[in-house]
Amino acid sequence: MKQKLGLSNVQTQTQKIRLSQEMKQSIELLQYNKDQLQEFLRNKVLENPLLEISEPVIGSFSGLHSHGRMDDYDPLVQLSDGTISFYDIVIRQIHMNYRDTYLRKLILFLVNHLDENGFLSVSLQEAEKMTGGTGIELLDALTLLQQLEPAGVGARDMRECFMLQCERNESAPALAYFILEEYYELLMKRKWEEIANQTNISLKEIQIIFDFVGNLYTSPAKSMESGQMEYVVPDLSVKVEDDEITLKENRGAQTKIKLNVAYLRTLREINDQETKKYLNEKEKEVHWLEMVIAKRASTIFRVGEFIIKYQEDFFLKPEHPIKSLKLSDAATDLSLHESTISRAVNGKYLETNFGIFELKTFFSNNAVKGEDISSQQIKIRIKQLISEENPAKPFSDSKLVKMLEKDQIPISRRTIAKYRDSLGILPSSKRKRYE
Repeated sequence: MKQKLGLSNVQTQTQKIRLSQEMKQSIELLQYNKDQLQEFLRNKVLENPLLEISEPVIGSFSGLHSHGRMDDYDPLVQLSDGTISFYDIVIRQIHMNYRDTYLRKLILFLVNHLDENGFLSVSLQEAEKMTGGTGIELLDALTLLQQLEPAGVGARDMRECFMLQCERNESAPALAYFILEEYYELLMKRKWEEIANQTNISLKEIQIIFDFVGNLYTSPAKSMESGQMEYVVPDLSVKVEDDEITLKENRGAQTKIKLNVAYLRTLREINDQETKKYLNEKEKEVHWLEMVIAKRASTIFRVGEFIIKYQEDFFLKPEHPIKSLKLSDAATDLSLHESTISRAVNGKYLETNFGIFELKTFFSNNAVKGEDISSQQIKIRIKQLISEENPAKPFSDSKLVKMLEKDQIPISRRTIAKYRDSLGILPSSKRKRYE
């Protein structure tokens, strides 16, 4: 009897440990964003032969932003797999394109003196002393280096980096190279009237050149990194038609899992108790993962429904300020723990007709000094107001103060400037457009 009781206790403890581990993993899965969940499941596939996953399709979403551009250059595309450095890519091009001569040795010397951004870190005069090469030979070597990918490699300063990119870009404005060469400082300091007076180029043309330059790489080396592709894939999407709000899951962006039934049947033909025990455990794990992932999606969706319920005015009229909500409000309404809500809103995104928002945006950490608006929500409102301004007459910070006062949001001009800077928005004098 004692032995049976002892065995029962061991089984109970084992079940508790397993339950505790499963609960911990369930909590972790809710906290994961899409990328982290994907990585977790990929690792699980390596551990569980019965688990199958299908990768999400992300290319069709409006949240896809590419901050890099590569010309069609097959050898480099093949090399750019994340395991080869920028320097390796440049050196391979040198060996592919240039014969083994003294000039190639000088080019390789210059490559060894590129900084982490791909700029030349020594002057040609210094290079002369270090190599014994002539000024003309080193200039030839630099010219050949600057013909390689990515455009801008070997530049001696930012101005030259932009000029090298303009040379190869067919969509570059006709006068972009000339303006960069002759009026770079005035262009970047937005002293466009001076350029216009000296060149008879219109302010609108200068504006177009400035916008074009603003989209060029500031770091040739980093332009080739896979990290230049940034994806913000929404978990949920909101559609508004005839004042009706519809919330949908972004199922296409979810990693799907299923049991590999064919493989399970094959393995079950093996008449071995250990194998059967192993298969049962792995099959249970797949079903458990299916359940937990479904619960994760359900929790995120429920939080999305709560947000729409209490922020209805904002979704119907984006100019309407976001109401201040606490995580505890959602926890009470949904009968969930506050920590569960916190995990469900971090790193999860909601797509609307007017932008993509992280779910936690709709919650304030605490009501500050009795105010009904959080700093994050004020920033959203500032961003909305500026997006609607007349580009030829942008709102000054003082004007924004008055506009927010109409929304019952008392705020100082200094705070407006602070929030605007944190959003990466320029002051009104530098936002002015010449159309």
